[in-house]
Amino acid sequence: MLPLSRWYHGHMSGGHAETLLQAKGEPWTFLVRESLSQPGDFVLSVLSDQPKAGPGSPLRVTHIKVMCEGGRYTVGGSETFDSLTDLVEHFKRTGIEEASGAFVYLRQPYYATRVNAADIENRVLELNKKQESEDTAKAGFWEEFDSLQKQEVKNLHERLEGQRPENKSKNRYKNILPFDHSRVILQGRDSNIPGSDYINANYIKNKCVPYWPEKDTQRVYGRYTVTNRGEHDTAEYKLRTLQVSPLDNENLVRDIWHYQYLSWPDHGVPSEPGGVLSFLDQINQRQESLPHAGPIIVHCSAGIGRTGTIIVIDMLMESITTKGLDCDIDIQKTIQMVRAQRSGMVQTEAQYKFIYVAIAQFIETTKKKLEVIQSQKGQESEYGNISYPPAMKNAHAQAFRTSSKHREDVYENLHSKNKKEEKVKKQRSADKDKSKGSLKRK
Repeated sequence: MLPLSRWYHGHMSGGHAETLLQAKGEPWTFLVRESLSQPGDFVLSVLSDQPKAGPGSPLRVTHIKVMCEGGRYTVGGSETFDSLTDLVEHFKRTGIEEASGAFVYLRQPYYATRVNAADIENRVLELNKKQESEDTAKAGFWEEFDSLQKQEVKNLHERLEGQRPENKSKNRYKNILPFDHSRVILQGRDSNIPGSDYINANYIKNKCVPYWPEKDTQRVYGRYTVTNRGEHDTAEYKLRTLQVSPLDNENLVRDIWHYQYLSWPDHGVPSEPGGVLSFLDQINQRQESLPHAGPIIVHCSAGIGRTGTIIVIDMLMESITTKGLDCDIDIQKTIQMVRAQRSGMVQTEAQYKFIYVAIAQFIETTKKKLEVIQSQKGQESEYGNISYPPAMKNAHAQAFRTSSKHREDVYENLHSKNKKEEKVKKQRSADKDKSKGSLKRK
């Protein structure tokens, strides 16, 4: 069985492990990963307290092979253990002696944020439990989000355009500026006017002031006419149908479906995620129904907190919908990816936790819908908006991963020269098999 401990990172190269541990920068941080060169074995990667190549260089990472011999785990020598967890717990107490006589210590684990989608509810429970413990007040969600914030500081890109004198007045908050490499450049503007192509997310002069006309009215905004053709109210949001046309060409009309979510507090999160999930589902259905739809534009007050949260939830929902419930997802790395496009996306620990809770509920709902689909094979589903692609007609389709062709780094444990007697095949949990399948939004 694969270990359930969060220090286990699954498929990972030695180089990737070194990058993660060196970025962490705390000596004796460790993780466990699968051996890519010797399937069935594992590798214990540990950040030492010695520089890799002289003063000023990153700390050296030691890679210790964990072999499985006769159904038991060992790093060499006479000590063997029933499981990887037992082995790690033992050497956390004693340390591991290298051939040189120096010791490698396992002081703090580098926790994996990747999780199998079907297991996310257990991860939420685990993080909540750690956070509620008096001994680990700054653990659980706080620990993951704090790690994310520290990485944000290290990965900032240039933001020079937003600092130009002609553009400063267009930034609602002085410290929230768009990255130059990914900023939206307005088209059709006079290039002789400095800053005419600049926008920071959305250009709204005053917070919470509507930038659309009242129902059944028309207003001119700069070079464009906007007409509000109608509004539809729901419990969670308001939908407006707007039409936009340039003043110099009223026949060129563009339809805009404007969804305004009303139940998200400015400095908090919704009490439960059901409304947000339904909101996103309605938006995606609308987007897919339009043959020549443009991109979905998302904004809030600053364009990073609630905006980032909504975008990350939608990205994860799409990934699970496409790949199935047995796929791996990584909320922290997804946030890092969107932060590479716009800094500060997902502002608070509460928003970070809300993403977990929302995805857990989405998966639970998806499981129930899949059960209905599978119980009614050969019959039309009672859910008119539910289908799944031909490739997923078999809800138990298997997914396989291939090993890297690259060799591992030289391992440090030299106490044992014994050859492996037996490989132990790793099996997926039977619980995961029950939840395989895919659901396609329509």
